[in-house]
Amino acid sequence: MLFILRQIDYSSKQREKKGRYLQGENEFIDNRRGRCDKLMAHFDKQVDRYGNKCPITHIPFTMDIFFQRFDINNQTKTFSNISPDRIFNYIDYTEQNLIFTSQLWNLKKGESSMYELELALNPEWIERYKAIVIERFPDQKYVLQA
Repeated sequence: MLFILRQIDYSSKQREKKGRYLQGENEFIDNRRGRCDKLMAHFDKQVDRYGNKCPITHIPFTMDIFFQRFDINNQTKTFSNISPDRIFNYIDYTEQNLIFTSQLWNLKKGESSMYELELALNPEWIERYKAIVIERFPDQKYVLQA
């Protein structure tokens, strides 16, 4: 989890360098060196609710680092790895907006609109995603309309 927190922090700094700012404030920053208690607590809550699997694709979570496979861009692609996903990309990492998904879902979702997701992905995944969005953001139903 510490690796994930460092990735989140690095991404935030890169966005700020480019002048891109998100709504809200990252709620998982822990200024104590080597600590990620807030992030772990959030992950544990999600595991209690959905099990140790992606709540959208139902792929069991892994945390493979040792046997990394690299693609052409020198990035790891283990689709079952845990990936922190912001439900709405314009909002920072908050308890309401962060969900842990499989890397597969997070890569496929990217910056895609709901219309694009419905065209390209498994309908069961889309329904699960919509249920999570409505559960976390009940006032955002209009966003889910393709």
